[in-house]
Amino acid sequence: MRIGIIGHFAFGRDDISDGQTVKTRTLFEVLKEEYPNAVFYIVDTYNYKKRPLKTLFNTIQLILNTRNIFVLLSVNGRKMYFPMLYYISKIKHINVYHDVIGGSFAKEIKLNKRWIKYVNSFAVNWVEVEELKEEIERLGIKNAEVLPNFKKIKSIDEKDIIYPQKGIYEFCTFSRVCKEKGITTAIDCINRINKRYKKNIAKLHIYGKIDENYREEFDRLLNENIIYEGIVDYNKSVEILNGYYMLLFPSTYPGECYPGTIIDAYSSGVPVISSDWRYNSELVINNETGFLYNYKSKKELLEKIDYSINNIEEVNRMRKKCLEYVKNNNVDKNIKIIKKKVKEYNGGGSSFKL
Repeated sequence: MRIGIIGHFAFGRDDISDGQTVKTRTLFEVLKEEYPNAVFYIVDTYNYKKRPLKTLFNTIQLILNTRNIFVLLSVNGRKMYFPMLYYISKIKHINVYHDVIGGSFAKEIKLNKRWIKYVNSFAVNWVEVEELKEEIERLGIKNAEVLPNFKKIKSIDEKDIIYPQKGIYEFCTFSRVCKEKGITTAIDCINRINKRYKKNIAKLHIYGKIDENYREEFDRLLNENIIYEGIVDYNKSVEILNGYYMLLFPSTYPGECYPGTIIDAYSSGVPVISSDWRYNSELVINNETGFLYNYKSKKELLEKIDYSINNIEEVNRMRKKCLEYVKNNNVDKNIKIIKKKVKEYNGGGSSFKL
């Protein structure tokens, strides 16, 4: 039983907070558990330009020894591997399970029309949300299916929800720390709330890796109410987030799709105030698991934060809804989707064939 995976594992790094690496490692962990006797062939695309010969050697080894290959790639990886996998599959029958990273896939297909032929030759193209599936189908992709983003983290029990009391309202962000993720916007709104009430009523705790080109600006924005908490292991998100009032997600990041931070928040019983950017309205149920606002309007975000502060009972009722959401979109459900597709492309058997 041999399984190949091509993706951004970033082996040797422990400060993992980016969605691509977390998603790749999570799939690897799930497959190891589901197929404990399998031999895995791995191609780690992290820093591949600095070690091209090793990457090429590992790729050749993987292709020669497996016929079931899971692929999780960003745009540069797609440009390199899509043609290779397409043409090799013509010579050596290979089942390619393409787990799409991010939300820019439709845009990339428009710019690379030949990809349509490549990806239609794959066993499946899994995307994270229904809207993206519909977008790429309109472009001619015939084998798209929805496989929601997921993490191997255990949600808290309803009885363990920490319900913040009135007083200081502690908000948080839990993503890459950069302008595109809306960090500056979140900071500005918390500062404005405190000025509006003429006292320190709200704090913002910021978690995640700081982009180097944002660090200098970010450092200037910190104050007694804006606190940087560093990088947290992705497996410890629930214990860190439980007890926060709400998670702020004012992202306008171009490649956003199904952000892992929303899974982290819901699994912790923490509602989300989110921009309606990209596919967020498919993930945050307005007035049930959080609040949505027009991503172009910082004023609207400010008012949603203010509203939440003055409606603590409503926010606390949302916490159970958040847990219900992740129960309906859990790891087990996604594993069934993966195993069903693998079984379909291996003669209906219960295991991989060589």
